[in-house]
Amino acid sequence: MTLNAINCRLLSAVIVLIGSCFAKMEAGASPQVASGTSACPPMDRTKLMRLLEDAPEKRLNLVFFSGWCSDCSAHLKKINDSSAILVGIFDNQARIEKVVARMRLANRCYTDSGLGKLLEVKTVPAERFVTLDSLRKVPR
Repeated sequence: MTLNAINCRLLSAVIVLIGSCFAKMEAGASPQVASGTSACPPMDRTKLMRLLEDAPEKRLNLVFFSGWCSDCSAHLKKINDSSAILVGIFDNQARIEKVVARMRLANRCYTDSGLGKLLEVKTVPAERFVTLDSLRKVPR
């Protein structure tokens, strides 16, 4: 591994740590949708399996992002796929929901609850195309 790659990974870890510190300092409740549930509820492997089973093509595009990431905001603005599913990662739920509300994104939104690790998401923004078969092959 080159020194540049090590520096990039170290910088990413520091940014995640700083983001989590700011997240702990933020106060306020998460925005709520009409049904009384969270606008961006947690998504884990089981929930993703259910979404894939219900998807017409049995394939989903997951877009991983963070509220503190300016590259993510630019990436989210360019998404033309209304069926893409947004997954907030490396950030708290309240900030993720604020970003989605502020940007007026119509895509379904979730917060990461183990998917990032499962799908090896290490940086953001990131996209993963997932099928039932590919998800079944991923070790738990």
